[in-house]
Amino acid sequence: MPRTGRPALPRLPVPAPAVPDPKSQRFWAMALSNFETAAADCQTGASNLDASMISQANAHILIATNDLRQVVARIKAIAGQG
Repeated sequence: MPRTGRPALPRLPVPAPAVPDPKSQRFWAMALSNFETAAADCQTGASNLDASMISQANAHILIATNDLRQVVARIKAIAGQG
């Protein structure tokens, strides 16, 4: 049974700014989307005591973290550091 009284996740009032490099932007957008999905899954899992949803959230966090690594690698390559 779901618990009550849990606050909803805050939403950003405006979209995150775009990254000027299209390849970096694609990974940046995927990372933000995966983190948002992870947060929602984690909140649902915790509210419903559902370990499978928490595990699903963890999977999205790992994917989002990899997306961020791609952004950092691309930016370093552009800057001549990669």
